[in-house]
Amino acid sequence: MSARPRLSRLLTILLVLTGMAALTGGTAGGGTAAAAQSRPNVVVIMVDDMNVCALSTSTTCARCSPNRARLRQQGRVVLVVLPSRATFMTGQYAHNHGVLLTYGSPDVEDPALYQTDVYAGKAVDYIRRRAPADQPFFLPFAPLAPHGEGAAGGDLSQRNPRPAPRHLGALDDVTLPKPSSFDEADVSDKPAGVRNRPRIGAAAQARMRNVVLKGRLESLLSVDEAAGAIVAALRESGELPNTLIVFTSDNGWMQGEHRIRNGKTVPYEESIRVPLIMRGLGLPAGRSLTVGPPRSPHGSMNIPASRPYAGTDRQDPQERSAAA
Repeated sequence: MSARPRLSRLLTILLVLTGMAALTGGTAGGGTAAAAQSRPNVVVIMVDDMNVCALSTSTTCARCSPNRARLRQQGRVVLVVLPSRATFMTGQYAHNHGVLLTYGSPDVEDPALYQTDVYAGKAVDYIRRRAPADQPFFLPFAPLAPHGEGAAGGDLSQRNPRPAPRHLGALDDVTLPKPSSFDEADVSDKPAGVRNRPRIGAAAQARMRNVVLKGRLESLLSVDEAAGAIVAALRESGELPNTLIVFTSDNGWMQGEHRIRNGKTVPYEESIRVPLIMRGLGLPAGRSLTVGPPRSPHGSMNIPASRPYAGTDRQDPQERSAAA
C-alpha cells in the first residue's frame, strides 16, 4: 500500500476528529477553562494488520470480541507498522519524520509481559491519573497485534502471532475464509506479480489456518479485553460521555486472495480496507456508512465517463477484488 492512500486515510480521520472538536466548542488555542472542558477527549485504538474480515459479525467473531462488537453497536462504522504510527502522530511522510523501521522482540514468554496487556495497563493508569481533569486528553493505544512475529526466538510453530497464553486455543474451531478470489484458478488477466504465483496447496492452507489465522484472531482477544478495560476506566472516571473513541487499523491483510498468501502492500481490497469504528459525542449508535464517490448537495455530480470513480458500481468488496 503506497504512502499517499495511507496518509489520506489518516488525515481524513484527523479531520473528522478536528471537526468533532469544533462542534463541541473547541478552540484553536488559549480559551477559557469552560471552553477547554467542553472539548472532548480522544482515544484512538489502532491495531496492526487487521483486515475487515476479522471484524465480521459472524458467530465466531461476536464470541471473541464482545467489547469491539459493543463499540460497533454503540458507535458508527465508517503506512506499515511503526512508521505508520509516527505518520499518524505527526502528519508527515516517513521520509520526513525519519521513522523507517519497526522494532520489537519476539522472544517474550513471560505472560506478565505480553505486550497488549502491558500497554492496556498503562492506558488505564493514564486515564485514572488524567481524569477527571479540566483539560481534555488524547490517548493513542497501538498494540502490535495481530501483526506476525519474526523468526528469531520464541516457538512460532503453533501460532504466529502468539496470543496471550490464556487465549491459546480459544478459537481452535475457526475456518479459513475462502471468497471467490481465494487461490484464484485463472489469473491470466492479472499482472505478472500475481500470474507468477503458484497455487496454494493443502499444506499451505493448513498452516494459514492453524498457525496464522488462529494466531491473528486469538491475539485480538487481548485487544478486545483492553478495549473493554479502557471503556470501563473512562466510565468509572466520568469521562466516557465526553470522549470520542476511534478503533481502526493501519492497513488490511491478504490471506489467500489472488494466490497471495499473506502481506499488505498490494492494491487489493483485502489489503487496503480497514475497520473504522467511532463511538461517542452524539454519533448515532449502530449505524454503518459505505464510503463512496463524492457527491454534491443535490445528490449527483457530472463526472466524465472517461474518468469514473472506482467502486461506483456498489459491488461487494470481495466481488470487486475478484474481478480486479
